[in-house]
Amino acid sequence: MYPKLVKQIAQSDAIRYFSDVFDLDFSKLKQNPLYDGAANLVYCHKGKANQYLRISYRNDRSEAMICSELDFVNYLAENGLSCARPLLSSQGRFCEILEFEGITLKGALFTEAAGKFLYQMQFRMPQGLTLNKFWFRCGELLGRLHALSTAYAKQNEVVRFNWLNRHEESLSWILPEPLARHQSILQNAIAEIRKIDPADGSFGLCHNDFNIGNFKLDYSNSDGVINIFDFDDSGYNYFMYDLACFWELSTGWAMNMVARNEYKEFMHKSFSTMLEGYHKYHEPGIDATGLLPLFLKAVHIENILEPLRELHYAEKPPRLNKEMKYHFHCLEHDIDYMGLFDDIFSAERPYSM
Repeated sequence: MYPKLVKQIAQSDAIRYFSDVFDLDFSKLKQNPLYDGAANLVYCHKGKANQYLRISYRNDRSEAMICSELDFVNYLAENGLSCARPLLSSQGRFCEILEFEGITLKGALFTEAAGKFLYQMQFRMPQGLTLNKFWFRCGELLGRLHALSTAYAKQNEVVRFNWLNRHEESLSWILPEPLARHQSILQNAIAEIRKIDPADGSFGLCHNDFNIGNFKLDYSNSDGVINIFDFDDSGYNYFMYDLACFWELSTGWAMNMVARNEYKEFMHKSFSTMLEGYHKYHEPGIDATGLLPLFLKAVHIENILEPLRELHYAEKPPRLNKEMKYHFHCLEHDIDYMGLFDDIFSAERPYSM
């Protein structure tokens, strides 16, 4: 984020403007805490049903891109996907615009995703829901998302970024000298992923950020309803990337539930169970298990470049922290499965060196 700009926006009349155009009570708006990597200002509107006002300020998130995102998410909700959906303004638009200090602010209002975060519940499942069934539900969610994505893209003009292009084009300004050696490591990994044929059913609009902070689980029953949100990073990618994000998400349970020598069996069960649910709704025609190691390299790339990109937006010099160094090491030495099954991995300091 741009700290000075964010502070200026938060203290300006822009918030009241968006509050008015979305028919909100300004006095009931509460700003969500900012965090490293935040790309938007977010306000919770407290009421019988909480709503979230999101204000996008970065130039790389154009009005056309935001409108495309919101139309896509609305389509997902209209077709039964459990997600936080956008709401129309008093002008009948999902996205409202305000010019501020030479930049274009893009405002959007969302329903609250029902349920609770896993970390709020100490990663316990709702009563009656097994971990196996949760994995299966994750697969169903991603399968439905990708199937709907495929149908949507055939019917609509979509203005969203290409994940590989976005990362490749940013290498030169995210990793300037003396980090040129790291550029080549990432370029080699991107080139390897590009060799995969983006055949029908295997490439399309992905969520691109499937993690425990971007979905809630309904604890009111044992059905395991997962409500997903935050499509801010959605864009064109191989569907395998979302599946690899699920694998990364599941490693926390492996580290806390089984002995180290059982990690492989546990993770294989997790991924296989997820795929059973996934294939109920979408058949991409690929060997997901065989391609998993390659797309876990894509997860490494994201875990390196996104923090560096945020340092750039925060106007800070690029630096490699312990986590980035770990991801680079795995890529450079061709260590599969994010190092989880390798001696380099430590449960006490996961993905760090």
